[in-house]
Amino acid sequence: ARKYRMGLPTLNKEWLTAYFAKWKGGKAAMPKRMQWDLSLLTWLATFTAIASMGLIFQAINDTGLAIEGQQDLFTLAGSFGALSTLLYSLPSAPLAQPRVLLLGHVLAMCVSCAVMYPFGRGTEVWLQKALACSITVALMAKLGFPHPPAGALTLIFTGNFNSGKSNWNILFLAISVLMGLCISVIIAIVLNNLSRRR
Repeated sequence: ARKYRMGLPTLNKEWLTAYFAKWKGGKAAMPKRMQWDLSLLTWLATFTAIASMGLIFQAINDTGLAIEGQQDLFTLAGSFGALSTLLYSLPSAPLAQPRVLLLGHVLAMCVSCAVMYPFGRGTEVWLQKALACSITVALMAKLGFPHPPAGALTLIFTGNFNSGKSNWNILFLAISVLMGLCISVIIAIVLNNLSRRR
């Protein structure tokens, strides 16, 4: 049996050889190419989701809603590009399931807030981002719902917090994310199930 010290393997020639052999990458095959009809369905679902969120958020912002002088409170987070890739091109993947999506995003927002507020705005922003992202990714892995877009959301949250002047921007970013998740899942349910091969 291999001996371990404090959870780490003994550093010997055998272990080092195996370790550096892993640098070549995994042996898993690349995903298969989609057929044209499924690619078009993926495009339709992605376009519909992103356009719907953009139009809804723009319509709300165009009402002139402003709090403490801040306008354009509703925003489309960049992580929804990654979310769309999972939901609409890999709909049967474990990482694309609605419960994983929801739990991952809620955890990311909670961890980000728990990390950001003790530091305060503009204080050690690099550390806020590193802590929020690493804690979220580790917890998602431990709890069994890893979701890459949620990891990206921590960087968006911490960046938004440190660039804003009030707490309202974080609240409305959270509301925007939750609305976007609902829209994305509804579109996934409606459009992904149009094909018998999904």
